[in-house]
Amino acid sequence: MKRFLSIFQVILFLLTTTACSPQPPTEKPWTIVQEKAIVFSDGQYADLWKPEFGIWEEYRLPDGQVILQVQEPVGPDNSITAGVESLNDLKEPARQTILDYYEKQGILYDLQAELKKAYEAYGKSKETGEKFQAVTLNQTVSPTACGDEFIAFLTSVTVPAGIQEQEELRLGAVFDRNTGEKLDIWTLFSIPKEEAIENLLDIAGIKEPGLRNEIKAAIKPEYLLFFPENLEICFPKGTLKSQDTAYCLGFSYKELEEILTLQPFHTEKSHQPQ
Repeated sequence: MKRFLSIFQVILFLLTTTACSPQPPTEKPWTIVQEKAIVFSDGQYADLWKPEFGIWEEYRLPDGQVILQVQEPVGPDNSITAGVESLNDLKEPARQTILDYYEKQGILYDLQAELKKAYEAYGKSKETGEKFQAVTLNQTVSPTACGDEFIAFLTSVTVPAGIQEQEELRLGAVFDRNTGEKLDIWTLFSIPKEEAIENLLDIAGIKEPGLRNEIKAAIKPEYLLFFPENLEICFPKGTLKSQDTAYCLGFSYKELEEILTLQPFHTEKSHQPQ
């Protein structure tokens, strides 16, 4: 059975992405750029602080306690992943078409809601005596796989999920590398969508009827993530009612060679840029 939570995959991806996940800066000076950037329901407030240089900002309570660190959104134009072509390797109009797609996608988190969640977590930590450490809020768009006719990207959104805990939402998209047109994921399979889903569940070893039906009802094209060595289907937390966490299925391309027409490659091994 191919069920797993892709923690190892995420770690590897972050390690090989050179422009997507810098650590929050520690350099001084920091300055307040907006006083009372948010006022909470109990009257407490947080100011917005930024360093002289860097892409991070912090929301701090009056006593200096940081409740949330926010990274300026990154990508897709300035994101590089080892072994995968980047947006800068594409010709026009494909490059601009993809940029326009992600500009329209915009920010997928609600900053005000996440600040309130972070403040609630801070309040709970004071009640329980647990140590509170601010977590990060960020969104990155990075290339994850490429081939002769396509390039795939991953949007990763990391949000607070309690005291010193975070959750990640991962959404994929595949584009025609020559035009920048977003491709219909299911046209990349040599069989109809419904049959492709049944085949994927069979390969993954999902036999329980209830779970199969739940997956078939919930699956969306953006849950399919293409990497150089494997395909993942990741359902965000809360998508499948029977699961308490995010739920991911992993497939090698060897397993999918009879039904998947898309074939990724490593740039340093198999391809010279256009």
